[in-house]
Amino acid sequence: YLMEVCEPRRLLAVDHLQEHIDSCKANFGEWPGLEYEVMDAHHLADELPADSFDFVLCIEACASFEKPELFVQGVASVLRPGGRLLLADALERKTSIKILDALEDNGFDVELSMDISRHVHAVGLCSVPKGMSYLHIVAKKE
Repeated sequence: YLMEVCEPRRLLAVDHLQEHIDSCKANFGEWPGLEYEVMDAHHLADELPADSFDFVLCIEACASFEKPELFVQGVASVLRPGGRLLLADALERKTSIKILDALEDNGFDVELSMDISRHVHAVGLCSVPKGMSYLHIVAKKE
C-alpha cells in the first residue's frame, strides 16, 4: 500500500525473525525499492546509518520489545531532522509511559497520542485486552 500511495524511493521492512521476512516476501512479493532485512529493533542505531529515513512505522510490534526506550533511541538516530515516527500498538500503561518519556528524552515533539481502542475493536481488527490501550502515536524529530 505504501509503495503505491507514497511512492517512496526506498522502503525497508525489518523483523527480528527470518520466517516473518520470508512470509512477507511470499505474501507481498517484490516491489521496486522495497527491501527486507532481519534486524532487532533495539539495534537500529547500530545497524543503519544516522539521519537516513524520513519515516519509521512501527505497527503492532512495540508491545513485544523488551526495552522500548532503546527502540526510540534508535529511531531518533536513523530519522532525519523533521522525520516522523508513527507507532500503533496495544500497550500497557507503563509501556506507554516509557515510550512517551523516551520520545521526549530523545528530542521528539509528540504531535499525536490517542487511544484508538474503540475504533480498532469496532472494525474488528483485534480485541484489546483489559488493562491495555491501543495507542496511535505520531512524533516528529526536531
